[in-house]
Amino acid sequence: KILIGDYNKSSVSNSVSVLESLGLKVTIAKSGKEIINRIETGEKYDLIITNNIYDRGGIDGPEMLNNLKEIDGFNIPVIVLTVSENARDKFVHYYGFNEYITKLLTQEKVIETLPKVIKDLEFKKISSKS
Repeated sequence: KILIGDYNKSSVSNSVSVLESLGLKVTIAKSGKEIINRIETGEKYDLIITNNIYDRGGIDGPEMLNNLKEIDGFNIPVIVLTVSENARDKFVHYYGFNEYITKLLTQEKVIETLPKVIKDLEFKKISSKS
């Protein structure tokens, strides 16, 4: 079960389509604050994929990640979805994300990246993205 945070409708539509084509269940959040609220209220996810920057809500991806890490018992892997090329060191080693993926999300990027952060992940269904 994946919580994806992004405000851009076309990016969200693409990400949901790609993830669902691989048999993954997706919930959408429109801001970093919404992601934090969902986790604070006890919603459970196997993974969070978040945009680096939000157009509203007053919180960006790295600040959201810091807030999540302050929640008692928080241990969900968080992947940043960004347009920044070659920024793995910045996002993973500096900000502390588990991994990063460049936009737009593709099946290939998901198949390559998600098993790095979710143990024993199996893609139940792989169908071409329409």
